Amino acid sequence: RHLLNVKLTYPIRLVVWRRESEGEMAQQSRGGAFDRQVITGGARVAPDVVHLYDPIGGFVDVVRHEVAHIVTKVAGDGPFGRLPSWIDEGTAVYAQSDPGGYRPAVEAAIRTDSLTRLKSMSSPANQPSLVDIFYGQSWLTVKFMVDKYGQPKFAELFKAFKTGGDMEAALRQVYGVDQDGLYNQ
Repeated sequence: RHLLNVKLTYPIRLVVWRRESEGEMAQQSRGGAFDRQVITGGARVAPDVVHLYDPIGGFVDVVRHEVAHIVTKVAGDGPFGRLPSWIDEGTAVYAQSDPGGYRPAVEAAIRTDSLTRLKSMSSPANQPSLVDIFYGQSWLTVKFMVDKYGQPKFAELFKAFKTGGDMEAALRQVYGVDQDGLYNQ
């Protein structure tokens, strides 16, 4: 909440399940094959509800990640649009104490020149083999923005997006570049 300068006016409920399969009926499926191939520690399932499965043993970071999704929605989603997945997921991974396995995935993608343009990352990765790279690239982009330009500008970007619902326009207004310009930086 400090990163984006927003305050939630309602409580967040955390539902803890012993395993993801127990909570599947209470959330939207991404597809049988995808769900079977991707390990998920938790999910934001409603504006005020987070499910926690934590099969990977990172309870604190899973909670930080999923609660960050609630905060990004409050800070950035507005009447004209929903945040692109790259900034939503990147901010959620940034909220973790450590990016975990996403760091080596994005480092490998950098070495092999297999990153994706931000414009192509408005929706989450739909191939299990690309999920860690997607999250890693999203995190590294957000980290770059905060490290280079500072937290106040990052929070300003969310406000600009919420007002107009256009990431290209919000980036130009706050950072002076569009998604391709940010990617190139």
